[in-house]
Amino acid sequence: GNVPSWSPDGKKLAYCGRRESTGSNVVVMDADGKNPVVIGEGYEAAFSPDWKRLAFTSYRDQSGVLKLY
Repeated sequence: GNVPSWSPDGKKLAYCGRRESTGSNVVVMDADGKNPVVIGEGYEAAFSPDWKRLAFTSYRDQSGVLKLY
């Protein structure tokens, strides 16, 4: 499912928001909902335990295969 992911320090939230067309964008924002940043097309975003990386799946390379980034 599309469950939001909190950063380990609780200051950021990553989620997948629907675009106007088909698909979904990975968005990271502050815990208070401010400063949203669109990372790009993707699904199932999750922070790494050390918060140094954000993992998500995407069809971004146009191969038609869902890949982990």
